[in-house]
Amino acid sequence: MKDKFLSLITHDLKNPISSIQLISEALSKSSSNLSKEELVNEIIEIGESARNLLTLLDNLLDWSRIQVGSFPFNPENIDLNFIIRANIELFRINAMLKKINLIVETEEQILVYADANMVSTVIRNVLSNAIKFTPINGNITTEVKIKDNLILVSINDSGVGINELNKKKIFNYNSGFTTQGTSNEKGSGIGLILCKEFIEKNDGRIWLESKEGIGSTFFFTIPMSK
Repeated sequence: MKDKFLSLITHDLKNPISSIQLISEALSKSSSNLSKEELVNEIIEIGESARNLLTLLDNLLDWSRIQVGSFPFNPENIDLNFIIRANIELFRINAMLKKINLIVETEEQILVYADANMVSTVIRNVLSNAIKFTPINGNITTEVKIKDNLILVSINDSGVGINELNKKKIFNYNSGFTTQGTSNEKGSGIGLILCKEFIEKNDGRIWLESKEGIGSTFFFTIPMSK
């Protein structure tokens, strides 16, 4: 299973690297013939490929550290709103490029008992996917509620949605499920698998509700502060 998974990752590592190489070679040969707007678009595409590569490498590093038991686990009382807003700022430019409206609905301060790095990684991956699969002029809403002595986080997008068959694959190592975003963004599938491991490590659970052509909502729970 791990061999199959690493084979998929190796394949997905090649995509952003190939994109950076091809665009760089094209720019070196024809940059003088490009308009300023075309040049800016090419530079933006290089940046997007580099960001995708960095995200994939971060996820792969975290996953490998989990497998060998070397990923630090330090649960403590943390301000969930701070983590949510910090991650939303990370994707502000990505959202602007696709004219996506990022909405946050939460209380002023929500304290949870969890590992801050793990929770941040989960939010980052789910937001990244939401932007990837939401078309231009779409909406992404992050909401936090208190339910049954747990904190319930939902991240809803007005994207392409996921059919019933693929919904069963996204948290599964063996499926190797991945697909392209609305602007042909690439993904490896490792992000959501990592999210599942991190949320369960923090005594929570993660699940998905989605309708093809309408959008998706990812939910996860984490314990309230002690």
